[in-house]
Amino acid sequence: MREIATCQHDKAAPTHMLKSLHRSQAGTGRHKCTNCAYALGLQTGLSSTVNTAPHEQCYVGSQAPQSLLADLPESQAGSGRHKCTICAYQQGYENGLSQRNVKIEEEISEKIEQLINSGAGFGNPETNKKVERAAVSYVTRWYEEQNWKVISVESEKRGYDLFCSKNSVEEHVEVKGVQGGLPSFIVTTNEKRQAQNNSNFVICIVTSALSPSPNMYRFRGEEFINSYDLSALAYRASPKR
Repeated sequence: MREIATCQHDKAAPTHMLKSLHRSQAGTGRHKCTNCAYALGLQTGLSSTVNTAPHEQCYVGSQAPQSLLADLPESQAGSGRHKCTICAYQQGYENGLSQRNVKIEEEISEKIEQLINSGAGFGNPETNKKVERAAVSYVTRWYEEQNWKVISVESEKRGYDLFCSKNSVEEHVEVKGVQGGLPSFIVTTNEKRQAQNNSNFVICIVTSALSPSPNMYRFRGEEFINSYDLSALAYRASPKR
């Protein structure tokens, strides 16, 4: 876990970020608190606010509203001492936007999943539920037969359905049920992110899930990303800065 530094004004910022800022003794942000600048940028990014007031630019190209820099409290202490408050603000702003976008993507993914489960252009809702339950049961039995301990985490919205463990090994298993024989299905943004970033992620696709003889395809995250074409069903539109 990365270290967090808190200033005398009780504002937090990542220590590694403060240390990486270039030195600056110029402009409106001279001798101002870099922690507070980061916190203001983070808050602005999280709210996706566009500040139209005049901006000040440092020599590396970062920008921050001049009025906000002027209102920052002074500080001559900590890892941000004599560092660029403009860069601290912009780093906070970019982190805030990134966190906000992740939250929005997760909300959209959840709504898409609700639409899929409710039918809404993706088949009969009752059949969808039966297919999904049958697939989860099939995968659970398969893992238990291989002496894995299986815990359902479906209600926790982690981006996968089953937490499977055997000895010191973990697998975070997403289950996809398909009524027909073609392993084609819907994945959410959160599930795609898990496949790309979670080294324990596994996706199991169960085709012909309601038949007497289902088939299971099992991929690790990287294998899945390399084996499938992922096509967008929708796009989120945001104003350009």
